[in-house]
Amino acid sequence: MHMVQEYPQEYPQKHPHKSPQKNPYGETLSAAERQRWFEEEREAYDQLQPAKGYPYHEINRRYGFAHLPDRIFANVLAFGAGKGEELRPIANRIGHITLYESSPQMAGTTELMGKPCTYIPASANGPLPLSDTSIDLITCLGVLHHIAKVSA
Repeated sequence: MHMVQEYPQEYPQKHPHKSPQKNPYGETLSAAERQRWFEEEREAYDQLQPAKGYPYHEINRRYGFAHLPDRIFANVLAFGAGKGEELRPIANRIGHITLYESSPQMAGTTELMGKPCTYIPASANGPLPLSDTSIDLITCLGVLHHIAKVSA
C-alpha cells in the first residue's frame, strides 16, 4: 500500500530535504538523506510523549491486542517502542522483550515492566539482527510514520 503525503506550502522551506512529492516519503531519498531523516527522527517518539504518559492503551487493546491469541508470548519484538509503554496492556503475557529502538536513551536496558529485555539499537539501513525463529510476536505501533522509505 502506497500512501501519498501532502505537505503544507511552507514545509519545503523548513525541511528542504522533505520536498512535496506524489510518492511515499523517502522513496527517492539517497542513503545519506535516509540517514539524515533517521537522525532527525531518533528522539521523535520521546519528544511527542505527553507528560501524563502513554495515551494509546485503549486503541492498542481494541484494534491490536484484542486480536492476539490467548497465550504467553515467550519473545516479543517491540519495534520502535520507545520506553515500551505500548506493551503494558499485555505485559503479563510476555516472557522476554527485544526492544529494537533508535533512541539511545534506552541503551543498556535489561528490564521493562519486570520482564527481561534486550536492547538492539535501530539503524537507518539493513536487516534486523535477529534469527528468523527468535520472535513469536512483533509490535510496531505508531512507528511507520517515523521511517523514510518504508517500502524498501
